Parts: sequence; C-alpha cells; structure tokens
Amino acid sequence: MNEREFGTCEICKKETYLQRTYFRYDIKCECHSPKHFEIVFHCKDCTPIEPKETNVTLKTEYLQELSKTRTKKIERIINEI
Repeated sequence: MNEREFGTCEICKKETYLQRTYFRYDIKCECHSPKHFEIVFHCKDCTPIEPKETNVTLKTEYLQELSKTRTKKIERIINEI
C-alpha cells in the first residue's frame, strides 16, 4: 500500500501532499539511530532547505569523555610549543 503524507509544506506553508528530505550528520546521538538527522517536510514544488539549527541529545557521560579528550589534546599542544 502506497501511503502519502498530507500536511503543511515547511517552505511555502501550502497544505498539500508532502515529501521528506533527510539531512544527515556524522554525530552519534541518543535521539536518532545510528547518526543524527533532521527531516524537512516539503511539497513537490519546493526545494528543501537545511535547517539553520538542530537539537542533538547526547548522554552526559559522552560529553564528559569528549571534554577530557579535548583537554588532553589542548595540553599536548601547549606542551609542544
């Protein structure tokens, strides 16, 4: 069965059947799997535009590890100077 979505185009605001365009990002997140993405719903006449902002859900432990890794890299660079 071929189902189509009906709603408001995010570009021109027209009520119509919608298409989906996915913008994918190389970020492992908790909100999507396996990588983060944003969906733009648009009509067949509009060119989808990448969102200017996105919200990413990450585990706090991942942020803490990322912070430690970056701090170590900065310290290493400083010590090389």
